[in-house]
Amino acid sequence: MRKILPVVIVSLLAPLSAMAADTVSNSTVVLVAPGVNQTVNVSCPSGLAVGGGIILSDPSFAVSKSAMNGNGWQVIAKNTGSSSQSVWATVNCLTGAPAGAYVTSIQGNWVNVNPNSYASSTATCSTGVLVSGGYTTALSGSSVMRIYNDSRTTTTGNTWQVSAQNTTSAAKSVTSFAYCLQGTNATMAQKTSIALDVSGYAGVSCNYPTELLMGGGYVFPRTTGYTVYASHSEKNTAWFVAMSPPPASSDPNARAYAECLTLH
Repeated sequence: MRKILPVVIVSLLAPLSAMAADTVSNSTVVLVAPGVNQTVNVSCPSGLAVGGGIILSDPSFAVSKSAMNGNGWQVIAKNTGSSSQSVWATVNCLTGAPAGAYVTSIQGNWVNVNPNSYASSTATCSTGVLVSGGYTTALSGSSVMRIYNDSRTTTTGNTWQVSAQNTTSAAKSVTSFAYCLQGTNATMAQKTSIALDVSGYAGVSCNYPTELLMGGGYVFPRTTGYTVYASHSEKNTAWFVAMSPPPASSDPNARAYAECLTLH
């Protein structure tokens, strides 16, 4: 395993509303031709980027990045199918936050994963509160590792973990990111969905408006052949995940997480 020192990046602070704090979402969609490795960016029109996600019109995409980029979110995905398909990058934006609030990005360790092995990368907020996380992994040809865990390590902890199962024939690497909200008096709570249903869907809500949705994630057993083709906010209050193929019966070990903020 190769480790690097944490990298801290301060996001751009957009003008904040004088209204009560809330979250809004924004998205960008790109139609991707077969064989193209596409970068999709989306930015917050106002407020602070605090989390983001991805929607794929088909599970055949190989996703190598879903992470913050400036005051927005960036997704990199390669269309490994035979027809043009769409990729959405989504971002959650905190508006009306206290004056002086900002977000820092902490990059975790790069982890090398051999074929038929698995490993995790973690990133920790040493200050502020962890609001969400992201990842980058190596793309080789048309294959990436199976990201089977993209979530907070404990329900109230300050560490984000990304876990990968290498189902390819070559060694690959993965790194995690933790996004830390600074300059506020706030607490976070991770909410967990019930089992992945027979349609391959799972979702969980924050207690809005007391709690504000920052971002979310998911987990499933590493030896299960799920492909996550959606992990994003739904109506600014819930986190939704879609996996393929859907299970024959509900899977209690495959779940969605919502990251919920309370400002004090």
